[in-house]
Amino acid sequence: MGLPVDHEKAFNLYFSAAKAGHTGSCYRTAMSCEVGIGTRRDAQKAMQFYRKAASLGDVSAMYKLGIDPLKNRQSNRRDNHVARIIGIASQYAGSNHLAQEGRRKRRRG
Repeated sequence: MGLPVDHEKAFNLYFSAAKAGHTGSCYRTAMSCEVGIGTRRDAQKAMQFYRKAASLGDVSAMYKLGIDPLKNRQSNRRDNHVARIIGIASQYAGSNHLAQEGRRKRRRG
């Protein structure tokens, strides 16, 4: 549609909604902080918002928290924590997938 994109304004809106507890905004704030879109890069702030999003049930954040330490192999003592987070994420993903399939079948039905 050709609308101008204001990454800084988008980040500020995501950040405000994240502070109010909006799950998707927590994840988007984390991504923005990790990559540096609309704000400066800040790995600590990104992890803070990934954790908040995961605690609110965001599967992508759970996956991100579980996969990053595996990629970096930061320490072996975190492996149990990593396995737990990935397990929770896969449970949510599986149940969400099944629920979506059920809704699709009912609509077609």
